[in-house]
Amino acid sequence: MSEAAGASGEGSESSMAPPAAVKAPAPAPQKRQKVVLKPGHTLADWYALARKEKNLAGSSATLDPYGGVILRKITTEEVAQHKTAEDCWIILKGRVYSISRYLDYHPGGIPKLMAVAGRDATSLFDKTHAWVNFDMLLQSCLIGVHVGPARPGFPAPPPVQTSPSSTPTPAATSSSHIDNTPDDPSLTQFPAPDGPQLRS
Repeated sequence: MSEAAGASGEGSESSMAPPAAVKAPAPAPQKRQKVVLKPGHTLADWYALARKEKNLAGSSATLDPYGGVILRKITTEEVAQHKTAEDCWIILKGRVYSISRYLDYHPGGIPKLMAVAGRDATSLFDKTHAWVNFDMLLQSCLIGVHVGPARPGFPAPPPVQTSPSSTPTPAATSSSHIDNTPDDPSLTQFPAPDGPQLRS
């Protein structure tokens, strides 16, 4: 009987042994580091500022008569000259932004953006927060399109046409608003509720 007990005891001990291949628990995902922002520098504050001041790119932007930005061709070499906090440009998916005014609003802190100042920030942006709508976030900081070697997987920016006159052609301009006003003012006149048409 002791042999049977011993045999059953051996069986119970072996069933309690861990399986041969034990997987280690997956490492916890790293949390994004956020910094404490100055009062009045939240994302909501940034959007309020962008609504109030349409051009947050400052003197880096070329404006049309209506206050819209005229996008210009900007080379990699020109972007590389703007890498200080007071004059910070980045390339993001083929567009060039002057982000000096945005630095204090960035939830990841100024050092993260300064690491890509004067360079193409697309890879870092895609790695850290590709879901962010940067077009809307940085619309008021847009100053031009990057002309240089296209990044693999991204189409080259559309060509910007220029005209010999000092007045930019419609194809060469892009503004923060769309002006669909026809050249003929009579086309913008609408009848008054009582019927007669207003003329200026």
